[in-house]
Amino acid sequence: MIMKESLNELAKKFHKFQIDAGFTDSNVTQRLMLVVSEVSEAFEAYRKGKYADIEGFEAGIQAPFKIEFKEAFEDNIKDSLEDEIADSIIRLLAFCGENNIDIEKHVELKYEYNQLRGFKYGGKKF
Repeated sequence: MIMKESLNELAKKFHKFQIDAGFTDSNVTQRLMLVVSEVSEAFEAYRKGKYADIEGFEAGIQAPFKIEFKEAFEDNIKDSLEDEIADSIIRLLAFCGENNIDIEKHVELKYEYNQLRGFKYGGKKF
C-alpha cells in the first residue's frame, strides 16, 4: 500500500475519521497534549527496543498463514516505535484538518527558513 495523498488531504481524511469515530470535542489543549502523549509512547517503545516486524506482519496476512489483518498488526506492529510515530503524525494531521491549517505550506516555509539558519542554528547543543 503506497499513500498517494498529500499532507493536506491526509489531514482532512484523518479529521473526518476522528469525527466518524466519535471524537468531536475540539479542545485544542487536549488535542495537542494527545500528540505529546503519542510521542512519549514512541520514546518508551524506543527505550524498550520495541520495533515493528513488517516481515512478520506481511507473512502473517499472506498465504498459507492468512491470519486477519488486526491480529497480524497486533502481533507485529502495535505499540512499536513506528506505530507510535504514526499515531503522532495522524494526531497532528487530524489537528491540522480540524483547524484548517495548510500544513504543506507551513512545512515548506519552515524548511526554507531553517536552510537560512547557521550551523546548529547558531550554537545550539542539540
